[in-house]
Amino acid sequence: MRRLLPSLFSFACTCAVLVAQSPCAISLGPDVTVCLEASFRLVPQEITPNTTYSWSGGLGLSCYNCRTPLFTATDTGTFTYVLTAKKDSCTASDTISILVLPGKAAQYIIAPSRSLCEGDTMHLGGPPFANTSYSWFSQPPGFISTEANPVITALHQARYFLTASSPSCPIPSVDSVSVDIWFYKPTYTPAEDTLYLCRGQSLSLGIDSTGWDGIFTWTPTDALSIEQNGKRATATPARSVRYVLTAATPVGGCAWEKVYFLSVDSLPADLRILPQDTSICPGDTVLLRTPPFNLGNYPGLTFTWTRTPTTTLLTADTLPNLLVRPEQTTTYRRVVQVGSCRDTATAIVNLRPLAPLLLPPSNLTLCPGDSILLNSLFDPLANYTWTSTHPGFGTVQTPAPVFYPTQTATYYVETANGCIGRDSVRIAVHASALLQVSNDTTICRGQSVRLIALTDTPGGLFEWVRTRDNQVLSTAQSVLVSPDTTTSYIITFTYGSGCQRRDTVVVNVDGENLNVLFPSDPRLCPGETLTLNLAPNPSLQYEWTASPPDPGLAANAPAPVVSPGRNTTYTVTLRDGLCTLTRSLQTLVFSATLTASADTTICAGDRIVLSASGSGPSGRYLWSTGETTAIVAPSPDSATSFVVTYFYGDTCALRDTIKVTTVPSFSLAIVSVPDTNRLDLGQSVQLFASVSPPQSLSGFSFSWQETVIDTKNLPFNSANIEVRPASNDTASASIRYTLRAVSPQGCVRTAEKVFRLLFPLVRFPNAFTPDGDGNNDFFEMLVLEGRAQIERMQIFNRWGKVLFESTAPDARWDGTVHGLPAPSDVYLYRIAWRRNDGAMMPIAVGDVTLLR
Repeated sequence: MRRLLPSLFSFACTCAVLVAQSPCAISLGPDVTVCLEASFRLVPQEITPNTTYSWSGGLGLSCYNCRTPLFTATDTGTFTYVLTAKKDSCTASDTISILVLPGKAAQYIIAPSRSLCEGDTMHLGGPPFANTSYSWFSQPPGFISTEANPVITALHQARYFLTASSPSCPIPSVDSVSVDIWFYKPTYTPAEDTLYLCRGQSLSLGIDSTGWDGIFTWTPTDALSIEQNGKRATATPARSVRYVLTAATPVGGCAWEKVYFLSVDSLPADLRILPQDTSICPGDTVLLRTPPFNLGNYPGLTFTWTRTPTTTLLTADTLPNLLVRPEQTTTYRRVVQVGSCRDTATAIVNLRPLAPLLLPPSNLTLCPGDSILLNSLFDPLANYTWTSTHPGFGTVQTPAPVFYPTQTATYYVETANGCIGRDSVRIAVHASALLQVSNDTTICRGQSVRLIALTDTPGGLFEWVRTRDNQVLSTAQSVLVSPDTTTSYIITFTYGSGCQRRDTVVVNVDGENLNVLFPSDPRLCPGETLTLNLAPNPSLQYEWTASPPDPGLAANAPAPVVSPGRNTTYTVTLRDGLCTLTRSLQTLVFSATLTASADTTICAGDRIVLSASGSGPSGRYLWSTGETTAIVAPSPDSATSFVVTYFYGDTCALRDTIKVTTVPSFSLAIVSVPDTNRLDLGQSVQLFASVSPPQSLSGFSFSWQETVIDTKNLPFNSANIEVRPASNDTASASIRYTLRAVSPQGCVRTAEKVFRLLFPLVRFPNAFTPDGDGNNDFFEMLVLEGRAQIERMQIFNRWGKVLFESTAPDARWDGTVHGLPAPSDVYLYRIAWRRNDGAMMPIAVGDVTLLR
């Protein structure tokens, strides 16, 4: 029987390495309270070996010079023990008090710690005691029990903790037992117990644990090839068999068994597909067979047929034999399987092609007299036999016969190239259409006649073509023609599917000499002449008229010459016997006006804009300068005449000249004193007008402008002025002066001068040292850029009293008050100041530190 205190006790000694008299620390933990008959060990933790221990404090310990004495509570009361531990020159001690209460401690039995084989079982406790309850748990977690003697299966290293409680003692008893794994069982590959293989196949079995050594035994050894170390074996059984592999450790007495059951299946010996490869004609069938065998010897045997591509099957695809009728060459695959046995076989059924044929389309309809090629594709080694319902066709044995059908019929063909093929085509033939047209006729030149075509077939298309130039005149059933000379006309009637009937009509023309040749370009400029007939014929009679009337027209001349002053239409009537011809020519007389700029005088070198405006249609301009726009802008240095020509109509032209007279010119610039482009605000600057070439300025007039944001006129009209620029435009920070000068001859020139304005940039020190060393001796306004001056400077002490005040433009404080040095302190300042142009700036307020 064991009784265990619920607390463990330990001490620790910490000594510095290689240092004498190092301090040590020891702790036996807190004081403990137990009941009678409790028994436990005081277990300090030893840090280094070779340590001596000495216990003192009275009876109750099993030993006094050992490390872990056993304490047994045999009497009530308080028991105090002191442990002294020595290690070289290091000495440490600690004290523990144990209070033993009346009442009997809970009773229990616990097994000693052990090392087991993986999978072994073990009882952790013993028989139960009356009025005692038990509670077990494990670390790592996973086990819980309330039995006095539970059984565990050793799968991994663990510690099992027991808590025993009874009504006689308020303090429960706590103890533990450790279970280590002496040997872990090996890992098997494959891990399954039941395996399947086909007869003749081999399978590797056994232990796959690297470094796992022991004693291995296989039973039985039939059909086994065992490796030298015995861990693994290769099995090639002919029938189902059970193998047992026993693995035992060389020490510790651990042993494990692994049972393998190998289920062996088999397939029939001959599983070919018959025929394996074959060829058939389209539409034929073939039976793909499996050689016969006794199906009862192979229970569970299955057949699965697949094919590529998917073609027609005539029987189910799960039978030993398969009846097929492929539409193309097909590969058939049959899988036979029972258990783990599987066999795959293939057979190819080649589809022999029929002799090639390319018949005419079935919707073809021929015209009367057309021929037809019955086949456009054939094999010269194959046989072709043709028959037809057409009278007189008979039997034809050529691959590609040509026939001229006269009626609708069906044509049949049979091909033979080892396979028999049959096909047919129906060829329709349109009935012949009736076409009647007008008779040949005679007309006078200039007259018209209507030609008419008649047919008995509705829905057709008509086309009239003039043979002289193959021009299509009409697609109507009739056409009105007016030929100048004898002309033939062809009428084509299209019906059915492109069938055609044709006829020709001749129209004879009398008076073919009636002809007038007008000029090709009847457009005239004012004053031009025009010959109205370029091919006069003295044998003909001419009668000319004009609208509006033209007094200069010779009414009976074969080729009159005219010069109309406006648009006029001329009409002529020619006579030759009974035939007449009337023709008209409309003339176009162009007219236009040209307006150009007036003569002018400019300063030499100035740009002058000259313009011209013409009123004629589609006009264009050409200046003596070579420019072709309506407006030009030359800059002559001397007197010049500019000629502009305006072209309009049919090469008609109008001209004008513009005379430009020049007077002497000059150039203008602004010179500043000082010569700079940077000015302080309010800084005075003189501006001078510089005229080149140099000359007297007495006859000149001047005007000045100033631009900052807006432009204003300055009240000066002299050549030289003085200004003081002012501005609030800190964004652009610039000012521009513009001078306009007019010479006595009226020439005008302008010039500009731009200055960058410097706005004052001031700073106020935050400290100064009036010690007379010439460095930072005064508090003053520092002008970093531009110009500025002080209006009033005031210095206050921290209570607001004025200590210093000045209105001098360059006021500064030397750090004295009434002639006496002011003490080091922080002083306040208030400074009013203005820019150089007089503008007041915001008052500066701040503090300055005087340092002495």
